[in-house]
Amino acid sequence: MNINEMISTTWALFVFWLLICVFYYMRWVLAGSSFTYDPSIVFYHKYLLDKKSILNKLYFTKKSTYTSPRIKQTSFMFGLFLCILVILLIFTVISTIINNETVTLFVYYFNIVLVSLGFISFLISIFVIRYQARKCMKKQLLFQDSELSELLKEIKERHPDF
Repeated sequence: MNINEMISTTWALFVFWLLICVFYYMRWVLAGSSFTYDPSIVFYHKYLLDKKSILNKLYFTKKSTYTSPRIKQTSFMFGLFLCILVILLIFTVISTIINNETVTLFVYYFNIVLVSLGFISFLISIFVIRYQARKCMKKQLLFQDSELSELLKEIKERHPDF
């Protein structure tokens, strides 16, 4: 593989990861977490972000403003994906500007490893959040009506915008 093919591949990896970020944003952030996960009250109560969190202020949803608390795992993964995207962009631009075979080869393999790790974490996050939601749903089914109403009251007090 020559240097131009490696540079083209690194840009293709960047575009691929950009599409992953857009998919993640559109599916899990704009649609709202309740659309994607099991609507377990216990799950949302246990894993909500604090309103003042930086990750919470990264985005807003259709059903609420940016001040509404969101789920920690989704916010963390979105932040991680944005970091990977920025690192990919920096290394790809450096590789394109320097146009040295050794640097380009290093950036090529580095980008492949970074995208692979990011995609594996993307897949793992799907299963982890699904497992946590199911576990909380089972716990919620064991609640008595009084415990559930107390939990709903506590959620409304802590997160009135959610």
